[in-house]
Amino acid sequence: MSAENIDLLAKMIVTDGHAAWADIYQKAMNEPGELIHGPQYQKYDFGRYLDNVHSGGLIDLFYCYAYHDGYIDMVDWRGEDEDGQIASFVARRIGAYRPKSNLGVCLSELEKLTQYDEETNQDFAAGDYVLQQFALVSDYLAPLGLVLGGINIGWDSYLIFVTTNENMAVLEAIDDHHFTIHGFD
Repeated sequence: MSAENIDLLAKMIVTDGHAAWADIYQKAMNEPGELIHGPQYQKYDFGRYLDNVHSGGLIDLFYCYAYHDGYIDMVDWRGEDEDGQIASFVARRIGAYRPKSNLGVCLSELEKLTQYDEETNQDFAAGDYVLQQFALVSDYLAPLGLVLGGINIGWDSYLIFVTTNENMAVLEAIDDHHFTIHGFD
């Protein structure tokens, strides 16, 4: 069932507890008007997702929440919207899991790994360069016991997140027809 799977996803990638998601889910099922008009939800723009919550759109609602609160990021299949997008996101998420890490050093190292290089990029087919960036970030995260993952909900962008290796093993086993989870090796 999607609701249980999405709740599991929230438990695995939301680092400050997933109580907010549980509240949002209950409101979506029982009081959708509260998600549109409630002052604590104004920041999310849930309105466009509420019409199809009961027919599989719950993952879209989760995306809206998780993206806005910084637990996931969206990267176009052709690459970053801005240089350093992936590095900044991953460094912040490292901080959530490994608070004693020197995030300035992490950010600098990640920026070097993911930096767009005109010459190198010519060797990649359209869309493959961003996958190379994801693989390099995954290699960087491995010694920290972390992994870069993606949520596939059928969009032409990658919804990326960082979690522990243990959590990723659980997430990759989810069998849901509304979304899939994968790593970037």
